[in-house]
Amino acid sequence: MKKRTIEKRIIEVEGIPISVEWKKIKHMYLRVVPPEGEVRMTVPLRISKKAVKNFAASRIGWIRQARERILSRKTEKEPQYVSGEIHYLWGRGYALEVVEDASQNKVWLEGEKIIIQVSEKADKVKCEKLMREWYRRQLKEAVPEILERCVAVAGVEPDEWRIKKMRTRWGTCNAAQKRIWLSLSLAQKSPECLEYVIMHELVHFYVQNHGPAFQEYMNLFYPEWRKIRQKLNTPLGGQSI
Repeated sequence: MKKRTIEKRIIEVEGIPISVEWKKIKHMYLRVVPPEGEVRMTVPLRISKKAVKNFAASRIGWIRQARERILSRKTEKEPQYVSGEIHYLWGRGYALEVVEDASQNKVWLEGEKIIIQVSEKADKVKCEKLMREWYRRQLKEAVPEILERCVAVAGVEPDEWRIKKMRTRWGTCNAAQKRIWLSLSLAQKSPECLEYVIMHELVHFYVQNHGPAFQEYMNLFYPEWRKIRQKLNTPLGGQSI
């Protein structure tokens, strides 16, 4: 049964408007949603406006980062999958070359080019599907070695990891089930960005939030994490899958 909203209002924390809904629920929920990076909170009836503001203020760093990430992705060009377009693999840009060939559908790297070969008339849908499959293979090949390295440092290991397309996150995890998900778009970023995201999700096995304890673990396990996080959230300037 859907929880009925009892009260709704806009509060402002450090210049950021936050839409708050009071409902008959037990826990507070904070999220930043695309495409405009709107900040929303759903809170129990017993929580005061002051407590809501204090909670939001304690997460202001995360809120700003999430909004910046969403807004930066919004400005990235929508790929058209035509020859000459720049696409990225592991942080490096390559010119796309689309080839129509009756033999088979495939994607490969050749010198300074990413080549898409399609067996019938090339269109955006076919090329996009082939590119996503290719990026998925690149990640599947790269993750095991990096994950092993991170596990050796963090001392925890996921029972399962998966790859999926995500709109607003680079990774996520279920600590209880020891499962992590990685964004398909990480194949476009440098390998150190993939390493950062994996370590980030492993640390969540210890700490569920992004507070001081989480940051202490990151400082211990991955001292350069802040610099790599900034690199991860900086648009490449090309296409985004």
